[in-house]
Formats: sequence, structure tokens, C-alpha cells
Amino acid sequence: MRLCAFVVSLLLSLPVMGYELRKDAQGVAVKWGQRAVFVLDEAFVAKLKDARAAGAVQAAMDTLCAASPAIELTLASGHSEGLGYDPRQGAQNQNDIIGLEDWPYAASNLAATVVTLNVRTHEIIDADIAFNLEQWSFGVLDEADGAQGDASLNDLQNTITHELGHALGLMHNEDDLRAVMYPSAPPGETSKRHLSDDDRSGLLAVYGALEPEHAPATGCSSSSGSAQLGLAVGTLLLLSRRRWRRLGLASLAALPLVASAGEPGGRTPAVRDAVVVGEVSATTSSWAQPGLIVTDVQVAVKACDAPPCEGTVTYRVPGGRVGDLEQVVAHSPVPRRGDAVRMSWKRGRLTVVPFQLSRP
Repeated sequence: MRLCAFVVSLLLSLPVMGYELRKDAQGVAVKWGQRAVFVLDEAFVAKLKDARAAGAVQAAMDTLCAASPAIELTLASGHSEGLGYDPRQGAQNQNDIIGLEDWPYAASNLAATVVTLNVRTHEIIDADIAFNLEQWSFGVLDEADGAQGDASLNDLQNTITHELGHALGLMHNEDDLRAVMYPSAPPGETSKRHLSDDDRSGLLAVYGALEPEHAPATGCSSSSGSAQLGLAVGTLLLLSRRRWRRLGLASLAALPLVASAGEPGGRTPAVRDAVVVGEVSATTSSWAQPGLIVTDVQVAVKACDAPPCEGTVTYRVPGGRVGDLEQVVAHSPVPRRGDAVRMSWKRGRLTVVPFQLSRP
């Protein structure tokens, strides 16, 4: 009995690892090769109007590099080439860190990491980090102030550390408030500048321990020139706690999507709010513009709480797969045929598309 109690006590004292790894459509964890270079957009730095901005980004890079020494990480200064991965440019694509004043995603997002994957090699080949300058303000806060810092500012280093974690292959950890990869950060917070044990364990699971004979030649480094990399796109989010709504693995509510609906015979849908439940009957992914994949999703309506409930709904989501390239945007998987979706129908229009998605 005493032995049993001791074992139970020991197990309860062990840390619970809540990290999740980014996986491709085949369920395989993905990662970079031996080297990744990120370019800090000079125009973004200028908009921040803080001489410490570049140093804060470099400090975040150093933190991630120290925790994953098996991969060489470099920060360069240069000019943005925009979000996404252009397959016509191949290895000439660039991993950008930029600020957007015309924000295309949910207003509650502080930032988004767009990551592109090669599903044949299970590698991340491109990652772009965008900051939401339309709704949020960023600066470099005095860490000594902690949560008592400027409540109107989001700490640049706090945010970029989280986003770089996404870029390296870590997903959200919703179980550990102390983790950098926890999906919420209030203005003024600086604690996520520092990795938790769980964050380090996640990076170790992705890249493994460093073997001395295979040590990178330069390790963490910075450069004033622009850098070019290869081919992966996916997006992940760091959300503000004030406007944060928990994003489950299959949540799509935060995406700014265009939707349309139709019914047999061209009937007009009811002009009242409703919840619509359906099943994905078809998907088509394509390049909407250089660098960005979109997917048109067709849903067969199964039920709703206000008639009519027949017909189909078609909407478009960012991300998808074309050939060997997979693009995941806004931390959500692209719906697949057979997935169940639940949607909000308001004033005769599908204004909020799938806010819940489940797979058989």
C-alpha cells in the first residue's frame, strides 16, 4: 500500500507535457532542415519607431536557437517579399518578419505565422511572420515592469518568441499558462520572452539533441543582408487575452472568409439567424495568387434550427494542398471531404463560416 501511494505521489509530481507538434496532412511531424534564415523587414522596424526593436527580435531568435542548437537560425535585415511561398521561385523564397496595416485575418490576432510544408519530404520550407498593426500596437517594454507595463502596448519580443516557436514547428499548448506557446497574451506581458520546460521539450522532440560532430558552423547569427529560403507555408496565431476566444485544433471561426449559399431551384434562404450543420462534400485547392493557396469548400446542409435546411453552402478558406505543397493558415486545418461543420447563418447570409469542425 505504501509503495502504491509512493508511486502515485511520484506520478503526480511529474510535469505534464502539453506541447503539440506541427504535422502535415499525413500526420507526420514537420521541421526545417539544417538551417533557417528570417528577414526582418526594415519598413516594419521603422513603423515601430523604437530603436530597440531589431535587438528584441534578435534576442527572441537567440532564445529559440539556444533551445534548438541542432538547427542554425539566422536573422537578417532586408525588405519584405510578402506573405507566402511562390513555387516558381523555389529556393529564392524568403522568410519574412513583417507588419501589416491592412490586416487580412481576425482582428483579435496579434500576429500570424504563415508556414508552407512539403508533404513528400515532411519539411517546413517557408515561414512568414506577420504582425497586426491595424488593430494592435507593439513596442519593446521594460521587462522589470512585467504585467504592470504599458497596457496599451504588446511586447514585441514576447510576441515574436511565440511566433518563432510556430515557425519552428510548435503548435499551441493550451495546458500550461506559463508556456510561450500558450495561445494568449495580454498587453504588457513580457513573461513569454522566456521558454518554459515544456517549450524546450517540444523543440527537443522536433529537432533532437545536438551531436557535437554535427554542430552548425555558425549557430545563432545575425546578418545585415537579405536572406533566401525554401518552401513551406502555414499560419499560427498569438491571440490577445482581452479578445481571445479559444481556438481548438479544428476551429475556423477566426478566419476572414468569403461565403455564399444556394438552394435547389434558386430559393431565397430564410432571413433570420440560424445554426447550420452540414458535411463537407467536396474541396478544391488552388493558387489564388502567387504565394497563397486557397480552398473552396462545398458543404451539404444536414440540419439547421430554422428552415430551410436543404441545399449546399460554398465558402473559401485560406490554405490547402496543391501537389506536394501544403499551406495551413490561421492555425486551422483545411476541411476535408466527410468533415462535419457547424456554421452561423445571420440575416439571410452565411456571415460566420465553420466555427466548429470535426472528423469521423
